[in-house]
Amino acid sequence: MIKLIPIASGSKGNSMLIDMDERRVLIDLGVPASQLHGVLSQYGYTWDDIHIVLITHTHSDHIKGLDACMKQIAAPIYMSQTSKDKLMLDRAFALGYTVRTELMPGLWVTAIMTSHDCTGSIGFKIETERSCLGYITDLGFIPESTIALLSGSDCIVI
Repeated sequence: MIKLIPIASGSKGNSMLIDMDERRVLIDLGVPASQLHGVLSQYGYTWDDIHIVLITHTHSDHIKGLDACMKQIAAPIYMSQTSKDKLMLDRAFALGYTVRTELMPGLWVTAIMTSHDCTGSIGFKIETERSCLGYITDLGFIPESTIALLSGSDCIVI
C-alpha cells in the first residue's frame, strides 16, 4: 500500500512523505523543521519513523530546511552526485542515474534524470516487493525513456 503525505508543494517549499509497505521515504526538505514536524505529528509519525531521505535538486524551495531537519532525522540522505558535490554534505550518498539500488531491505530506488533548470536534478522510481511509485517534479518535458521506466507504476507524482 502507498500512502502519500504532502508536507508542502509550491514555490515556498516542497516536501512529501511516502509510506510504502511500512518503509517511509521523505522527499525534499524545502520547509522549516517545525513545519515538517507538525505535519508528521498530525499523521502519527515522528522523526524516527523516516527511513530514507531523497533530494530532487538544490533549489531553495527543495532544500531550505535541510540543515535544521537533518539535525532531527537520523535517516541516510540520497541525491545526485552533482547535488552532493554542490551541497558538500558528508552525510549524503550519491545515486547513479537509472541504477536500481536497494537502499534498505525491501526498498529499491532508481534515480531518473529530469529536465529542469538545475543541474543534477533527479526524480525517482521507488519500489517495494508489492508497490511501485514514480516521483518526477519540476519538469520541462518527460522523455520517452522516463515514460518507459515508470511504466507499470502504481502511482506517479508529477
